[in-house]
Amino acid sequence: MSKKFFLIVLCLCLCLMIASLAVYATSDGNTTICRWYGNKSAAYSITYDDGISNSLTKFENLQKTYNLVGTAALISNWIDNGVNIDGYSIANWSYYKDMASRGIINVCSHTNTHPDLTTKTVSQIDDELNTSKQSIINNIGTSCDALVYPYYSYNNTVKTEAAKYYICAAQAGDNDGNPYNTTDYYGLYRYTPYSNTTVTQLNDKINSAISKGNWFILCSHGCDGEGWESQPLSFFDNHYKFINSKLGSIWNDYYDHVAKYLRERNSSTVEVKSVTASEIKVNITNSLDSSVYNHPLTAKTKVPSTWTTACVVQGTTSKNITTILESNERFVYYDIIPNKGEISITQVGSSPSITNLALNKLASASSTYGKGYEASKANDGNSSTRWLAKNRIFPVTWTVDLGAQYSLSGIDLELYTSDKWKYSVSVSSDNKNFTTVVDKTKNTSVAKQYKDSITTTARYVRVIFTGCSQQNKPGISEIIVSGK
Repeated sequence: MSKKFFLIVLCLCLCLMIASLAVYATSDGNTTICRWYGNKSAAYSITYDDGISNSLTKFENLQKTYNLVGTAALISNWIDNGVNIDGYSIANWSYYKDMASRGIINVCSHTNTHPDLTTKTVSQIDDELNTSKQSIINNIGTSCDALVYPYYSYNNTVKTEAAKYYICAAQAGDNDGNPYNTTDYYGLYRYTPYSNTTVTQLNDKINSAISKGNWFILCSHGCDGEGWESQPLSFFDNHYKFINSKLGSIWNDYYDHVAKYLRERNSSTVEVKSVTASEIKVNITNSLDSSVYNHPLTAKTKVPSTWTTACVVQGTTSKNITTILESNERFVYYDIIPNKGEISITQVGSSPSITNLALNKLASASSTYGKGYEASKANDGNSSTRWLAKNRIFPVTWTVDLGAQYSLSGIDLELYTSDKWKYSVSVSSDNKNFTTVVDKTKNTSVAKQYKDSITTTARYVRVIFTGCSQQNKPGISEIIVSGK
């Protein structure tokens, strides 16, 4: 082989390598919706069938220890009539309402009388589903968006009727969760540990779900001898401790919340409107009912390599977010609400940024959910962290000391999740005498982000939550106090 020919071949190989790198490089502005909220690898939900109150009390305390939330599937007729099946403890509506208000266990439907729905007429199925839903709404005072099937039994007719009243419905059996891209919203899998299942076997299922990016839904009934295939509370203690150790890669949330994210992600369309050296514009939309499907989605956008911090704006909300370097390319991760308008992403410094007087200032709260959800997470400049209240017992307050007296011009709130949040904002110069400057205690609009203009002078700013329409604990992902 001549030297000239060798050089030609070498040049051709180099050109092919460069071309292949260009093909696999991600273009600036390329935007995707993350598989799960917070860009977690997998999702995990807990469900308890039948509403066995003694066991639910134990489960609630255990979940609180490990910073987990779950869902109780209630049989409305059993509660109405004090039905006692096989000695199970079924409480009155006040018990379940108080439980839901604390925000650790929310509720869903397990039908009205717990029949095998496949043996019923369409009219009877409708009555079971609608009666249960309305009873829960009327007695708990929150929405009821999800269903679990009695006896894990269903068919296409049952699924069709379930879709009229709920956003999802689930069976149970032996599995390692639902594929992340499933569209079988009314045939979701749950995993039921039997009385002879070991913790190791259950945890192995979780590891498999994480490796596949699945949504794992745990199904149990009771503990310590109560409920079908009952396990001792120590079984759940060991398992929940394991889950707590995996929260860096698992998103734990209520059964209905994960279903909302799944359906929103599957239904949403991403459109990159424009890309320039200084700004990227993106729009994310879907045709779902935004009054029901209101869980924020986590999106990922490729930005120029020189952007170490990006400013993400949607509507009146603006957040500065540190970009992430992945395989020598930079990306910004952020939470958005579909159908709430165009998203603008700019390099911090390329346009006037908002001065946040509350940033990293001393913050306190009337209650805190636990480690990782401290009051300081609400004003740390990172919207992927959050302060979260211990429960839903209102009022709940969050306060920041700005460190000095300032002339204030605005309050921007990004809350933990969308809801009809009722709240007010008060300010003070001495942390004793407060004056209300924002009053949304009669709010009826579903939102996650709120922006209010004010004109006042103060050192202390306090947000007071007084209620919401769904089963959500108050939480602030980020607050911006504007002024000078």
